[in-house]
Amino acid sequence: MASPSTAASAPVAAAPRVDAAARRRLAKLWRGRALLAAAFGVIAGVLAALPQAEEVHRAGVDVLLIGRHRIWGPLFPAEQSDVAVVVVDEETYQTPPFSGRPRVAWSPYFAKVIEAIDAAGPKVIGYDYVDPTSLDQPDLVRGYDRPLLRALAKAGREGRLVLGEIRLSRQKIEPYRGQRMAVGGDDNVRLLNVLLDDDEVVRRQPLGFSTEDSNEFRLAFATELARRAGARVPEKDFLINFNTGPNDVPDYSFADMLACAEGEKRAFFERAFKDKIVLIGPSLDIEDRRYASKWLMPERPDLERQTRCALPADTERFGAIVDRRTIPGVFLHAAAINTMMKNLHLDLTPRPVTFAAVALAGLVGALAFFALSPTLGMLAGVGLLALEGGASLLAFRAGWVAPITGLWITSLAGFTLVYAYRFVIEDRDKRRISTAFKAYLAPEMVERLSADPDALKLGGERRRVAIMFS
Repeated sequence: MASPSTAASAPVAAAPRVDAAARRRLAKLWRGRALLAAAFGVIAGVLAALPQAEEVHRAGVDVLLIGRHRIWGPLFPAEQSDVAVVVVDEETYQTPPFSGRPRVAWSPYFAKVIEAIDAAGPKVIGYDYVDPTSLDQPDLVRGYDRPLLRALAKAGREGRLVLGEIRLSRQKIEPYRGQRMAVGGDDNVRLLNVLLDDDEVVRRQPLGFSTEDSNEFRLAFATELARRAGARVPEKDFLINFNTGPNDVPDYSFADMLACAEGEKRAFFERAFKDKIVLIGPSLDIEDRRYASKWLMPERPDLERQTRCALPADTERFGAIVDRRTIPGVFLHAAAINTMMKNLHLDLTPRPVTFAAVALAGLVGALAFFALSPTLGMLAGVGLLALEGGASLLAFRAGWVAPITGLWITSLAGFTLVYAYRFVIEDRDKRRISTAFKAYLAPEMVERLSADPDALKLGGERRRVAIMFS
C-alpha cells in the first residue's frame, strides 16, 4: 500500500497527452467528415447538372409558381392580358340554338362570331378547333358552310386568322379541306400539339414542328399567332410563365358572343377584342384538358367575373362545383402567347450554376448535420430548405428557374445519409463500450470512455492523486 508521500511523489501525469490525443482524434474525425461532405456535394452537383436531370429541374416550376403567387400574386391583372379567349363551354351546349344540335351544324354561328370579332380589330384570331367533317357535301347540305368559309377567307387571306390541326404519331387530324382552302392554304394552318413531360404535365411551349412530307420546319400554333402579333419569337422551345389567379385570362362564353353578335353590339366587341389576340376553343369538363405547371393551384372558374354582353351568367347551372387541376388546351396556348408577348420567358439555370448551387448546398448541409444532434440537425435542415426556397423564388421572379427540386432532394438526402452514417459507423464504438461497461462503471466514466475509445488500453495512466483512508 502506497503512503500519501509516495502518491504525492508519483510521476505526473498524462492528462495533457490524453487531451492532445483527443484533439488529434477529433481532428482526424473532422477531416474524414469534411471529405465525405465534399464528396457528397460534388456527386449531388454532378447528378443535378446531368441532361437526364433536366426534367426534374423543370418540375420545380410547379412549386415556384405557387410560391410566387402566394407571396406576390398574379403576374398581371386579367385586363392586361394580350390574349382573350372565346370558350365553347357547357353553357354553350345547353343554350339555344346550340342545345340538341350537333356541333358539325354550328358553322353558321361560328361565322357570325368570327365576323364580329374580326370587325372589332384584333391583331390575329386563332381557331383552336379542328373540324375534320362538314355538312357541306353534295349528298348532305350543299352550301351549308358558305358563311363560315367566307368569314375564314376574309380574315385568313389577310393574315388575321390561323386554323389548327393535330398530329397523332404519323397521322394528322386536319381541318376540312374547304376550310383549309378558304383560309389560304397551309400557310394559315398550324399544329396545336403541346409538349408533355414524363409526368404528363405541360411546362414547355414548342417553337414549332417539322412537316412529315418535306421536313420543313413550321412554327407551332401559339408561336405563329404571337409572331403575327409582333412578339419576338424565341429561338427554341421555352418554359411557359403562367399567370396565376382565377380568370387570369379574360374569357367569354361563345353562346353570349353569338347573342351579342346577333344584337349587333359592335362596341362590346371593340372593347373586348380590339388589338387582342383572340382564341376560339373548347372549355369543357371532358374535352382537351391537360395538367399544366400551375396544377398545384386548383382554382374554380368564376363565371361571375366573366364580362357579359347579352346573356346573364347562370352560375347555378354552369358554375364549377369542384376545383379542377387540369386546364383546357386553349388556355395553354393563351399562356404561351402571353409569355411571348410580354417577354416573360423562363430559363433553367445553366448547368455550371446548377452544379455549383447543388454542390454547395450538399457540402454545407452535410457539415451542419455532422456537427449537430439529430434534433438540431432537423431544425437546421428545415431552415436550409426555407433558405433554398426563398433564394429560388427570388431567382424565379427574375426569370430563372433555380434547381429547387435538386436542392431540396440533396438536403433531404444529406440529412438521411449523414445521420445514418453517424449511427452505423461513427457511433459503433460508443455503443459497444456503453454495452460492455454500463453495468460496472459510473455513468460519467462510461460517457468518457465512449467519447474517447483510445483510453481503453492496458497499463492505465499515471497521475498525482490524494487518497484518504477512513
